[in-house]
Amino acid sequence: MELRLLSDPEFSAEFDIVVDEISIRYVAGGFEGDDKDRVERYFLRAPERQSKVKVLCELLQYSKAVRKDEQSVKTETPTPVTDDPGWLARVWRFWNTEPLMLRFGVTVAALVIVVGVVFLMRSGRPAPQSFATLTLSSNDAERGQQTVTNVIPSVKLNSGIDELRLQLLLPSQAAQQPKSYRAELIPASVSRGLKVVSQDSKSVVVAVPASDLKPDRYSIRLYAVFADGREERIPNTYDFRVE
Repeated sequence: MELRLLSDPEFSAEFDIVVDEISIRYVAGGFEGDDKDRVERYFLRAPERQSKVKVLCELLQYSKAVRKDEQSVKTETPTPVTDDPGWLARVWRFWNTEPLMLRFGVTVAALVIVVGVVFLMRSGRPAPQSFATLTLSSNDAERGQQTVTNVIPSVKLNSGIDELRLQLLLPSQAAQQPKSYRAELIPASVSRGLKVVSQDSKSVVVAVPASDLKPDRYSIRLYAVFADGREERIPNTYDFRVE
C-alpha cells in the first residue's frame, strides 16, 4: 500500500479523497455504533487526521454560528427587495439556499486547495513529477570488494525521471526499535546525505534526485537513530548501479 501511494499519483489522490470523505462524514455525525467506534479507534489514530477532524469541527461550529446569526438578522430586520440586487447579491442568495453539508464541503475543499498552494510556494521547488523505484538488500561486501558471484541491481534513468526512490530492506532488528534512520550515498568515495521518504519495521525508502546520478556504481550506508540520539550503522551496504 505504501509503495503504491509513493509510485501511483492517481491512487494517492483517490486515497486522500477517501480520507477527506470519512473525516467530513464523521464530523457531520454520519457514523453510529460499531462504525463510529472503528473510525475512532483506527482511522483517527494518525495525528494528522485528528488535526483535520479538529479543523473540520471548528469550521462546522463557525458555519452554524454564522447561519444562526443570519437567520436572527432576517427575522428582526427584513432585507428590502430591490429590482436588480447585483451579481454579488445574487451569488450570496444562491449560496444561502444550498444545503449546509454542500456549503461545508465546498469550504473544506477551498481550504485544502489554499493550504496546498501555500505549501508548494514555500517548498522552494516543485515536487518530482515522476520517479523510478529499486529494491535493495544489504550486501556483505563493502564498495570495491564485491564478489563476482553477486549481481548488483541496476536501473536506467530515462530523461523524464526526476527522482530515484530506493527501498532498503532491513535485516532482522534488535529488541530496541530505532526512532528514525539516516542514509548516505557514496559515489566515488564522497558521501552525501539522502532524504528519507518513509520507513517501517521492514524497510526504509530514500530518495535521490536523478540529476545527481550519472552512469556509475553507488553504495548506500544506513544508520539507525534512536530516541536518545545514539546512532548505529546497519551492517553492510546497499549497492546499485545506474546505467
